[in-house]
Amino acid sequence: MRSAATAFTTSTPPVGQRTSIRSATVASPRALGEQRADSAAGMICHHENPTDDPRVDVAQHSDVTISHASNYEDCTAVWFKNGPLTTDSNTGASTNDTEATLGVQSLIRNVSDRPLFIDRAAVFMWIETNPGEISSSTDEVFSTAILGDSMWSAAGTNEALLDSSSAAIVIDPGTYFNATATAIEGAAGNGALKALIHSGDQYTVTFWARIHEDNPLGDATYLVQLGLPHTFGGVDG
Repeated sequence: MRSAATAFTTSTPPVGQRTSIRSATVASPRALGEQRADSAAGMICHHENPTDDPRVDVAQHSDVTISHASNYEDCTAVWFKNGPLTTDSNTGASTNDTEATLGVQSLIRNVSDRPLFIDRAAVFMWIETNPGEISSSTDEVFSTAILGDSMWSAAGTNEALLDSSSAAIVIDPGTYFNATATAIEGAAGNGALKALIHSGDQYTVTFWARIHEDNPLGDATYLVQLGLPHTFGGVDG
């Protein structure tokens, strides 16, 4: 059941709402460590082939039993000028040492003056253990999360997890969306997630959402950061 504070709809976006295409026209490069108060952090994932976009891949697949796809992709780090700006509250992380799981939730608030139209089912979180540097290791990818040194694989390039699922919603100005994601390695796992939980080292989490398109063409995918980065540490977060 939705709480009274969590307001979103599944309606068609109103005329004039910022879409991914409009956002791209006011995008500028984003550098590692850069901060801006008037712009939203984003990514633009340019696809070499239309089916590199999981939404297009599923739609065009000849096997009708295949209804889901995901893709791990290099994307251009950008700023979207004048929004869509969001902040957050009540952000928390929890871990389970035995099952090697890490879950994060955050109440996202739209603080811009226009609705934000996103694909709720494609929201993912980045878990960075060294967010201030260019990554020097291989990332571990989960169904709704990426874990690694840094989302920055090179200057100007972020890694992203793209999903074919949509569940489009509108976050109206001043209203909230409860973002959640969990990375699960499992009791038998012996990878980077279990190592992080056991280490007690700090990690930084950000949520990312795909800006909704009614008819994606497979040329590019547009992502926006939801809320702010949050740093946790130790088994108890």
